Amino acid sequence: MNANTSDPKELSAGLSRPHPTVTGSLGTLATAHDAFARVTALGELPFVLLTHAMGVTGAEAGAVYDTAGEMLAVSPEASATLGPVPRDLSLDTPVRRDACLYLRARMHEEAELVLALRLATIPADPAVLDEQLLLLSRFACDRAGYLLARREADVAKSQAKEAHERQMEMALNLYDLYEAAQQQAITDGLTGLATHAYFQERLADDLSESLETPSPLSLMIFDLDHFKSINDNYGHQAGDMVLKEAAAMLKESLKPTDLPARYGGEEFTIILPQTSEDEAFAVAERLRQTLADKEIPISPERSLKVTASIGLAALTPDIQTPKELIKRADAALYAAKNGGRNRVMRATGPAAEAVNAIGAPRKGSHEMFLALARALSAAIELRSPMLHGHSEAVGDLALRMGKVLGLAADKQEALMIAGMLHDVGMLALPDSVLLKTSGLDNTEWEQMKSHSQAAVTILSRFSTFAGLREAVLYHHERWDGKGYPEGLGGNAIPLGAQILALCDTYDALTRSGYAFGRSMTHAEAIAELRRCAGGQFNPELVELFAGMF
Repeated sequence: MNANTSDPKELSAGLSRPHPTVTGSLGTLATAHDAFARVTALGELPFVLLTHAMGVTGAEAGAVYDTAGEMLAVSPEASATLGPVPRDLSLDTPVRRDACLYLRARMHEEAELVLALRLATIPADPAVLDEQLLLLSRFACDRAGYLLARREADVAKSQAKEAHERQMEMALNLYDLYEAAQQQAITDGLTGLATHAYFQERLADDLSESLETPSPLSLMIFDLDHFKSINDNYGHQAGDMVLKEAAAMLKESLKPTDLPARYGGEEFTIILPQTSEDEAFAVAERLRQTLADKEIPISPERSLKVTASIGLAALTPDIQTPKELIKRADAALYAAKNGGRNRVMRATGPAAEAVNAIGAPRKGSHEMFLALARALSAAIELRSPMLHGHSEAVGDLALRMGKVLGLAADKQEALMIAGMLHDVGMLALPDSVLLKTSGLDNTEWEQMKSHSQAAVTILSRFSTFAGLREAVLYHHERWDGKGYPEGLGGNAIPLGAQILALCDTYDALTRSGYAFGRSMTHAEAIAELRRCAGGQFNPELVELFAGMF
């Protein structure tokens, strides 16, 4: 080993070239850090952890340089005091470069000076590689110092490997957390299906691909029939069990490339890429029948059978956006609901729901009467999405009230149809009033109140609806005489109108997104009806209504 005085320029130039082994290790770590940072979206946590790990490694390794393949330099920041220099070590003992991969230095007096020495190129001597060697050098200022070098390459490599493994384990754990968070963000918590937001994202991608290819694409909207009555009669826990079972059936019955999603409430959507309308119709019929045959347990002692209505739309040349495809499928769903439920309907145009409902395979004037009522009800809901399902629910409640009151079967059915059509006058309102989400001014409120009279005008065009006109016209009258359109009070209000008023208000109170704001629970809604008894409602009917649940 030859010790020489270092030239400051040579030393400075040498320090600008990092040792390749150290640089390679740090580069590997930096690459892992950068790659991990790009694939994660968990905020600053991985950056903080990995940057700290790099800092620790760099503080030790970054202070050791190999200049021109033969000069080593050690900065004071990376050195550690090892105690007195052993006196029994020869200054001429040879040393290999790989024995100096890990260096610790004892510096004297001038802490900011940089120690440098030259390594002789000599043959390897295994007999001395494990010994501690004392090497003499000089500072640029001629002050002497000692460098104690030990062969700790294996230790350093082992420590580096362990650090790398710890960092990789941490990275993998964080990536697992990221994956779990991503999955949670796109998965509905109750059903395990895709969320509404992910459905919209995926539909946009699939539609774009189908338009570019071009290739077939179909969409279903799958709606559970009479789901509200399940919640009302058996409780929301039973309703949740029905939703879970229906979702499980969808996942088991579809291809991996299909995407079932929870659209909202009891509605599901299913994207079927590379699937024509005829193929999708066959799938929809299979799903409908599978659900109809299924016994769904809601308690150890009880199970239910549930049916579904399905609207189906396929990509056609005139459809360019996801919104248009959804609108077609939604129209087909209305047609399925208004055609008697538990069926699949295809959409062939924006007004398919009315055409399909009226043109459904029914015979006789009575069946046509019901089909026409359902078509008008669907037309109301097309004008205002907020009313989706409302007319049908009011009709079902009115039918149940007719049974509680012991009315004849034809009167019960008349109440049901009146409930379905109680808002038909909304068809005459301008969008500026019907679709307004904020409060109405005086002029707009007067327009809104006119919908009862408009309903009678519409119904008068159909002789079959003659017996429903009074119930529809007066369902906004109040028991205390402060309602509209004529200010009738008490039993001067037709019984059918009194019943519709109760059913209409109850469904509005419990329906999410309706005009009353936050939806109420069943108990809250009944309490509100009782609070309004004697003012807005007939007190006796309120108690009968509350008792039918």
